[in-house]
Amino acid sequence: GGTTAISLGTVSLGTTVTAVNDAPLASGAATLTAVAEDATAPSGSLVSTLFASNFSDATDLVTNGSTANTLAGVAITGYTADATKGDWQYTTDGTTWTAIGTVSDTSALTLGVGANDKLRFLPAANWNGVAPSLTVRLIDSSGSVVSGTTAVNVSTNGGTTAISLGTVSLGTTVTAVNDAPVRTIGTVISVNVNEDFSNSTAVTLELSGLTYSPGGGADESSQTLTYTITGIPSSITLWKAGGTIAVTSGSTLTLTELQGLMYKTVANANNKTPANITWTVTDNGTPPATLTETLSVTISSV
Repeated sequence: GGTTAISLGTVSLGTTVTAVNDAPLASGAATLTAVAEDATAPSGSLVSTLFASNFSDATDLVTNGSTANTLAGVAITGYTADATKGDWQYTTDGTTWTAIGTVSDTSALTLGVGANDKLRFLPAANWNGVAPSLTVRLIDSSGSVVSGTTAVNVSTNGGTTAISLGTVSLGTTVTAVNDAPVRTIGTVISVNVNEDFSNSTAVTLELSGLTYSPGGGADESSQTLTYTITGIPSSITLWKAGGTIAVTSGSTLTLTELQGLMYKTVANANNKTPANITWTVTDNGTPPATLTETLSVTISSV
């Protein structure tokens, strides 16, 4: 002021820093809840639930400045399918499931975070173990996501894009379920005879062709099987091969003994309504699984 070369008043010089989007940060791994072996319609999980904890846009959160974006979707960029184990599938309507095909950074599948955007793993029959994983990039809400779109190029990522530079691996496991034994060979033939048909001489039940094996896959192939008679109609008696050793309900047999079973009619006994000889085939899995077999018996009155 006065006679100086310097102004008495002052001037304020200001500027602003224009916000620029920062790509979201992807961290950690995601896990889909384990699926049971032989599941045919697993419910899957929402995309928003699977990846919420892996997403951060903290770099866009500036006091008195920009706000953080939210998770808008994902781009699936890596998956090596193995049909012997099962298929990763997605839905955008909650009803129709589609298998995920070949994907890459230049040909990704994008999914949103809507109420029906889900992923699931559908296991192959009798398979259990660790499923193949998916590789995923996260997309923030500064960009748009069309759910279910294939062949999307997300090779430009990080920096100021809406797509994370880092990736998240999504995995799951298929838990073993013990399968019941199966009849592999043979047919059970019904008995249909008259009252007093053979009261003293044992007659074969024609079970010699029956064979059984553990159910499920290779992990169950070493199981042992137990054969137990659980029901005998009152109109007959059961006997081991040769007709001299009686078999009662609750008897445990070998396969050979089961195959050789015979019967005798009970004097003056009949049943108008068919009754069943029943037996179980039980494995030693955890927990044991059981197949129940029935053989229909009709003894007509005379």
